Amino acid sequence: MQQKVRCRNVLLSCCLAAAFLAGLLNAERAILECTADGLSAGAATDARAREMKLPGIIFVNFRTWNITRWQIDSAQLFLHVARGDMPKQVEIAVIPHPWAEVEPPKIDAAKLKWVAHPAEAEPQNWLAGQVDTKLVEEIASSKGHGLAGGVEENVTIHARESTTFVPYLIVAGGRK
Repeated sequence: MQQKVRCRNVLLSCCLAAAFLAGLLNAERAILECTADGLSAGAATDARAREMKLPGIIFVNFRTWNITRWQIDSAQLFLHVARGDMPKQVEIAVIPHPWAEVEPPKIDAAKLKWVAHPAEAEPQNWLAGQVDTKLVEEIASSKGHGLAGGVEENVTIHARESTTFVPYLIVAGGRK
């Protein structure tokens, strides 16, 4: 009887380990490139500048075709700091309606659902901020149309027009 219980426990442990390893092997990473960005500071909106000077609200949209139907495990936003101190926190929200650089979104910041995310300095002046997976799932399913972000510090972020320091999002997950 004890031998049957031990065999069952060993078999169960092996199955659980195999399922865990299979989940790890199925995990994928995708780098989402920025397709549009801009800055709203007061009444002015600029979507053609090479740099975005904060405080204000930046908006960034990404190519998401490669993460549709994904279960998102984690996401990290990367912005390049041109000048200023590295923020310790980034406020992020989903942009609720479609927009493009030729027609930037008209954002009422009070109506957005802002979520504070920790940010940390990366080498070569990159700022990395964790993004709530629910926000990324919204833009992947086309319920949201990019991310809006803001910081309290005076900092200048490179826009995609700088061509060298384009914002991007790294997403980890896998097929549902």
